Amino acid sequence: PVFSKNDRKVILEGEGYFEVVSSEKSPFIVTTEHFTLKCTGTEFNVSSYASAPEHSVTLVNGKVDISIGDRQIPLRPNERLTVSKDGGHNVSKVDPYRFYAWKNGEVVFRNDRLEDVLKQLSLTYNYDFVIKDAEGRDVTANYVVDEQYGVCTITPRPILITTKSKEFIY
Repeated sequence: PVFSKNDRKVILEGEGYFEVVSSEKSPFIVTTEHFTLKCTGTEFNVSSYASAPEHSVTLVNGKVDISIGDRQIPLRPNERLTVSKDGGHNVSKVDPYRFYAWKNGEVVFRNDRLEDVLKQLSLTYNYDFVIKDAEGRDVTANYVVDEQYGVCTITPRPILITTKSKEFIY
């Protein structure tokens, strides 16, 4: 994008990774439906899909300030802010790579429930998944989805995953 000397603003619906060049005179602003983020130089990931139950900012380097209505929330490196659709929010310490690995062609999950993994994959790849085995929803494991090589999983037993056009057993 091209910005003016005093104005660096982005409106985002979806997901974006930003590496922002420092400029005290011209802050960088990202606006989503649920929050506004302001920084002068940093690296961060913003996820704000319209269909998602929560929206987030994950800070890699630097500092960002986030406004949710009248509330101001500062983030530091390795922190993640999640905002629910009703405006509730939570800040937690995280490994930021799992939230921006998508820019390197990977989607990373660490000790996540299979049901949550498939919800994220559905958003990422616009694909619907169905877990036929109800017990499979609660299986937790590490998953790495690599666009070039497919899915690598570590699970306690095979799980049948069905999409509208294919069935996969992991």
